[in-house]
Amino acid sequence: MINLKCTFLLSSLILCSTHSSAQQEKVDSLQFISEDIIIQNNEEKIELGGTITYPNKSDMQYPAVILLSGSGPQDRNSELAGHKPFLSIANHLTERDIVVLRMDDRGVGESTGSKNVSFGNLLSDVNIMLDYLKKQDFVDSDNIGLIGHSLGGIIAPMAAIDHPDKVNFIITLAGPSITGKELMLLQKQTVETKMGIDEETVKSGNKKISGAYDLMLVETDISILREKLTTYFQDNYKDEIPEAFISTVIDQLTTPWFIEFIRSNPKKTIENLNCPALFIYGDSDVQVPAKENSNSILEIAQHKNNIKAVTLAKHNHLFQISETGLPTEYATIKEGISNEALELITSWILEITKTSAKYHSEKN
Repeated sequence: MINLKCTFLLSSLILCSTHSSAQQEKVDSLQFISEDIIIQNNEEKIELGGTITYPNKSDMQYPAVILLSGSGPQDRNSELAGHKPFLSIANHLTERDIVVLRMDDRGVGESTGSKNVSFGNLLSDVNIMLDYLKKQDFVDSDNIGLIGHSLGGIIAPMAAIDHPDKVNFIITLAGPSITGKELMLLQKQTVETKMGIDEETVKSGNKKISGAYDLMLVETDISILREKLTTYFQDNYKDEIPEAFISTVIDQLTTPWFIEFIRSNPKKTIENLNCPALFIYGDSDVQVPAKENSNSILEIAQHKNNIKAVTLAKHNHLFQISETGLPTEYATIKEGISNEALELITSWILEITKTSAKYHSEKN
């Protein structure tokens, strides 16, 4: 029998490990400065702890990016399955004269606040980070971008539209571009098919969980939604889920961000983007499958020349070189995010930002 808990949420598919590579652990560099910081979100009365890295050169201003993590509470390095992809991205970009800001999610590490966040909470934090970057003397305030992974790839376009005066470009790594409901059903189908589950069982399972998502699409009262979902799971999963476990499943499904995610339609947001945007996918990704999501972006790109989609061969959801793309493989792969992905991110940013840093005197 399939463990249904592992098919509901993106974050629950990820396995943990203590393995990490030297590339991902490197912090010190003669080429850049790494500084731990605390930023105040006074509006929501929380503190965000994180790290900013910037070139070790004086009297210059540089392009800057903020890294936005995927689903579930994550630290500033986006550490999971023994890998630290955000640390790798920060090192790589800053060594090439791009400032990088990465923060602990709410309730993680040095950040305060509840882990039970909404899209509005995430967007509020992005705005605070943008304001922080704009105040730094070494940041070119005309060239600030967002790099969002997975769920962060939904938040980045939303923030760019909310703050066109602050966000000059975005990159999404495995950013969804189909509706949340469609993505979760596609993810479940893709994962279970690769696991060898027979087609009929996969179809039956998708039909049942689709009914739960349909309730989430229409019911706005959380208390009533919980009651309806509880009844639905008791009626439809009585032979598959222990009664005591149903409440845990309902807790997962009714978190603010996940309800908003199921109801989300990222394509509509992306269609309204005016800044340059690069969407990167891995063709082995089973969590945000490349074909369906990149095709959605390519449709938009036909009438918007600021949009570009690239699919990397044999890359999984963490942009590792992968055999199957299954989450069970994440921790077994020694390397972290691939050099191919890192170079693509870097070269596109440098091209968009005209490759050169500005002297302070040019802006004063």
